[in-house]
Amino acid sequence: MGIELKGWYILAKEGEPSFCFTASPRVCNPWDLIVVIPWGLSNVLSGSPVVYSVFVDLARYTAERRNYYWQHERQTSQDTSIILAMGVIPYPAKSAQIADRPVWDAGGNFGRLARYGIMEEYVQQTMETELRGVPARQWLRFFKTYARES
Repeated sequence: MGIELKGWYILAKEGEPSFCFTASPRVCNPWDLIVVIPWGLSNVLSGSPVVYSVFVDLARYTAERRNYYWQHERQTSQDTSIILAMGVIPYPAKSAQIADRPVWDAGGNFGRLARYGIMEEYVQQTMETELRGVPARQWLRFFKTYARES
């Protein structure tokens, strides 16, 4: 797998990364990484892209933590089983099916890194990042307030 790169626009309305990482732990070498690159625009709503402090973690650990959370920590009455990708190896062929899949996921949340605690502290710190002198979390609050009124 190597490095899985994910971008995160820090002023996205969710207030947290919304991408999914569904690769099976079986496809990850011990040294493979998942890297999240938060970015914004130099003038908040326009300008050049600016990259902020990057999140880096081991891909295998992240995939194992995702599966553990899904099966044992999530509060649900639905089936928490996961269909594991079979016959996968590190550095698979491009056409290989490497994703683990939940049996039940009505909301499409399986694999959302920000949902199972692995990035919690990082997201909180990133939301304190100043854009033009104002913390990102305050920009989001401002946008949400005025989006409701329009």
